[in-house]
Amino acid sequence: MDNLITSVYLLKNLPDDIKRANKIKVAPKIPRFDCIGINENNHPFISPLVNNKNQCNVSLVAPETMVECHTNRRADLLLRNSKVGNLTSLFYQDENHNHRYFGYSNPHPKMNKGKDENPMLPFKDDLLLIQIDKDKEQIVICVLKGQKHLVQYLYPDFVNGKFDEVIASKLEFLESGFNYTLLV
Repeated sequence: MDNLITSVYLLKNLPDDIKRANKIKVAPKIPRFDCIGINENNHPFISPLVNNKNQCNVSLVAPETMVECHTNRRADLLLRNSKVGNLTSLFYQDENHNHRYFGYSNPHPKMNKGKDENPMLPFKDDLLLIQIDKDKEQIVICVLKGQKHLVQYLYPDFVNGKFDEVIASKLEFLESGFNYTLLV
């Protein structure tokens, strides 16, 4: 399992004092999660999401507010970013494990109704395994390069804890990578 996870990212809803120090809106309508830790292995999945302040963030939103929902399979949540729009739709398959999701990057070459190139296209075959804590204060994104086609096998292993040790190990060796004043 260790070599399947290419990158791990830790994102947190920052405390208000850190938001103020970094000119980030305090108490936004949609919670913002900033990337405070990176463990990449030459697979910079998150680089297209970095803003002009050298910060990286996503928002966790309900799908019906952003995309047209279909009855056959609707996302449970969305991760959005101001630069790329919908980073991924999040799905879970077991109500008892509704804090562990899977998703994929947008596979379409164009976004914004065909006006812009999709910066996430190089990652379209990657599987994302995402864990959100119960209080929705922290998100861990695990990228499994080129493993999208194995979601039916890998997601149940993620739900059943078979990746927990590997993820914990990668979280121990995070690099900051982004510019947040007062963040220790």
